[in-house]
Amino acid sequence: MLKTDVLVIGAGILGLSSAYHVKRTNPDLRVLVIDQFSGPAQGNTAKCAGGYRDMLTTDANNKLSVSTIKWFRELQENQGINIGM
Repeated sequence: MLKTDVLVIGAGILGLSSAYHVKRTNPDLRVLVIDQFSGPAQGNTAKCAGGYRDMLTTDANNKLSVSTIKWFRELQENQGINIGM
């Protein structure tokens, strides 16, 4: 029988990000990600026309945008995965 501590349903950007942060903060937890498709980001994540904005009207939104871009670049570098950043 498969045993897991955390089950994440959905391998899109939110599911994988959630699994990543759970595992990063609790390395001993067994985290399982399941999805209806054969690989990651095949559902809504694959269909969205993603883009980043860093010219926003509020300071809070600007800080969030800048920190998100920085996080994706660090993730790409630390994991050795080219996500096109």
